[in-house]
Amino acid sequence: MTVDELPKVVTSEKLDYKLLMQEHLTKNGKAIKPVKRRNESQTIDPAIHCSCCQAPSDYLYLNNGRAQDNQYQCKICHNLFNYKN
Repeated sequence: MTVDELPKVVTSEKLDYKLLMQEHLTKNGKAIKPVKRRNESQTIDPAIHCSCCQAPSDYLYLNNGRAQDNQYQCKICHNLFNYKN
């Protein structure tokens, strides 16, 4: 009988969205603009921030479009996350 190895626990690196925006501006010469919302139903609660870089809700996409168990994607660091997690 053999036992599986324990899974690796990886801690995510905490980034700063202001620094990432500044790096993008110096590298590409363009600023990252907030997400344009076309529907009122796609508005995101202002209390939700990116779990990786702490970007405000203006820079978050609603990635799956379902009302429950929403998945968000950050426009700045491209992180996928669920608000509950």
